[in-house]
Amino acid sequence: MKDSSESVDVARSAREPTLSQQYLAVTAVAGSCFVIITTEYLPVGLIPAMAHDLGITVGTAGLTMTLPAVVAACSALVVSVLVGRRDRRTVLIGLIALLCAANLMSFLAPNFSTLLAGRVLVGIALGGFWPLGISIGARLMPEPTGARGVTIIFSGLSIGTIAGVPAGTLIAEYLGWRTAFGAASLISALAAGALLAFVPSTLPVRPTRWRDLGALLFIPQARLGLVLALMTFGSTFFAYPYIGPFLALVAKMSPGQISGMLVLFGVAGLIGNALGGWLVTRSYRLAMVLNALALALPVFLLAQFGGIGVIAVLMVGVWGLAYGALSIVCQSWVAKAAPEALETGGALYVAVVQASVSVGAWFGGMVVDDLGVAYVMAASGVIALVAALLVPLFGRSSPLSTG
Repeated sequence: MKDSSESVDVARSAREPTLSQQYLAVTAVAGSCFVIITTEYLPVGLIPAMAHDLGITVGTAGLTMTLPAVVAACSALVVSVLVGRRDRRTVLIGLIALLCAANLMSFLAPNFSTLLAGRVLVGIALGGFWPLGISIGARLMPEPTGARGVTIIFSGLSIGTIAGVPAGTLIAEYLGWRTAFGAASLISALAAGALLAFVPSTLPVRPTRWRDLGALLFIPQARLGLVLALMTFGSTFFAYPYIGPFLALVAKMSPGQISGMLVLFGVAGLIGNALGGWLVTRSYRLAMVLNALALALPVFLLAQFGGIGVIAVLMVGVWGLAYGALSIVCQSWVAKAAPEALETGGALYVAVVQASVSVGAWFGGMVVDDLGVAYVMAASGVIALVAALLVPLFGRSSPLSTG
């Protein structure tokens, strides 16, 4: 009897991955997060060059940010349900392979229509990846290190913002914007290979059903959290896709300097992520209000004083700090309001964020074309300021304050 139980323990330990294998698995998913965020935000530093090369306006070129976000808002919902009980490893590999094809299509695009078609594929991969890729972290690195797995995966977002987007801008400066998409395609292929090599087969605990998608809408404070996410992310992407043209036209910066500013934005975002995590442990309401105000202040000042180099540098840093805290603040609000509905309703949160990105970038492009890049900064600040006011007005009954 004892021999039998010992045999079972040996067999179980043989099946369970070692700690090093767990780290390799979550690092592989983090690598996919890196290439996802790099691909999504890559046009931020390429919009002026694409507009010039393809003979379109800066606002029209902004559709390369808007369109994938629209598609991602839909695919986050649809893919989460359609994948059913399929192995998450297989699904993630397929989505990153699709991203690889999309970047290759953008690299080879002979015209703007083909470029947009490639960005549609980016949206499908983007929306499908986030709900599955983030939720798999705790499964790949089980308790007591489950939170660490999610943290490692999220680090791919920060590194993508810090290094991926500025690197794409530098590549575009010296080798052309198409080469930046070609490099992203190559990195996507490597990321898919890492998933294949290091991520084990992972079946879902329970598949998401169509009726699960709207769970968050029936919880008042979760619903408010979705509105706040819509406005804060929307305000950010009303202006962020056009930070390159703004710095070039208003601050008179060179492409190399603009790339440096994007690095500054990303590094500040990494600090902001840690700061946001600290704030939400004190008070969710306070964290949300401060975050929204910190999004509003720098864009207001950029609109008024962006031509002064020192102010431009400082305000881009503050803006990056606020944006870095935004994801954890919004996600923590919704998770605190509806912990029991977040796993199955998480696709709706992703859809709302992606919808806000698309709507913000679209309207921002219209403002840029009609009024100019300075006005888009001011309008972004107004939206963020309204979001800050919603918290004391409608969040009073919320059980979100921790002290």
